[in-house]
Amino acid sequence: MKKSILFSVIVILFVVVASILWHVQTNKPPKELINIRIGWQVAWVPQGHLAVILQHTDILKNNGLNPEFQKFTYGAPLAEAALAGSVDVIFVGQVPALSLMSKTDKWEIVSRLSDGRAAIIVPKDSSINSIVDLKGKNFSVPFGTLNYMKAINTFKQHGLDLQKDLIVKNIDAVEAASLVKKGTSKNWGDIEATSLWDPNIALLEEMGLAKTIDEFRLDGVIVMSKDFYNKNPQAAKDFLKAMIQSYDYYNNNKTQASSWYINDTGVTYSNAVLEKASALERNNNAKNINEISLILDQTDIDRIQSEADMGFDLNILKKLLNIKDVINQSFIRDAVQEIKAKKYVQTINIVK
Repeated sequence: MKKSILFSVIVILFVVVASILWHVQTNKPPKELINIRIGWQVAWVPQGHLAVILQHTDILKNNGLNPEFQKFTYGAPLAEAALAGSVDVIFVGQVPALSLMSKTDKWEIVSRLSDGRAAIIVPKDSSINSIVDLKGKNFSVPFGTLNYMKAINTFKQHGLDLQKDLIVKNIDAVEAASLVKKGTSKNWGDIEATSLWDPNIALLEEMGLAKTIDEFRLDGVIVMSKDFYNKNPQAAKDFLKAMIQSYDYYNNNKTQASSWYINDTGVTYSNAVLEKASALERNNNAKNINEISLILDQTDIDRIQSEADMGFDLNILKKLLNIKDVINQSFIRDAVQEIKAKKYVQTINIVK
């Protein structure tokens, strides 16, 4: 009888303690979200897809982050915003990243972002068929980009004198694409040649307005403020976990992501254009989230170093950078390990 009473008391105590613990857990104040200001570029994919996925889902919130997104037309003004301290993390091409880090030691590359294509393009039915045919022409390009640097280097390699043989002008990337769209297959008005990146190249090719006379890679990186990650090391890691999840979501929901991207940017791209523009991205081959790769490998690092050396040789970068000194992949490596250990919220909800 006594044993029965004792057992009943123990059961009651267990139920009471479990009830108290459940009440405490369910009424626990929500974890305070860390604010993060994210700069991204409108006309660049799949970077744009990733940005809109983060805005339309609860991936960032599930990783303890409260985002503010800022749109930019291309990398140079985005790098200037970073220099001014108005963003915490940016999605940029490698040259704007290098330009930023040649001016300040307060930013670092924290991971890879994307693989892409850039090119020097001319009117499809023009008489220009090669680099040397650009002699005497007006070449308009967004300064401070890989396109600008590669073009200047290519012109020099083909014996063109930048002071005598070409009229090189600075132009916003979105403005350049808009002017080409208003032109014809033979004439773009004041612009006789330009250099852009996908998806605009793919779009202008699809429209029958442009042809490529020189093509090269334009890869992207994620650059983060040291002030941000020093104050919020866990948030830095969790942001990169969110990027991995965003890529996985993109791979499994490309039509939806493209619809969000088109609606949010206000630019009409066909699915064929977006697929062509994103074709070089290595994560397209990932079969699951554990195969998503955002770590810069040695080939990537060597390519960035060569671009840094070229930029310094051309006096575009004022400082010779040792790339290993401006890359910090500790956060992305930790993020990868947590993804593999399934230490993340796996259910993703659409929030808007």
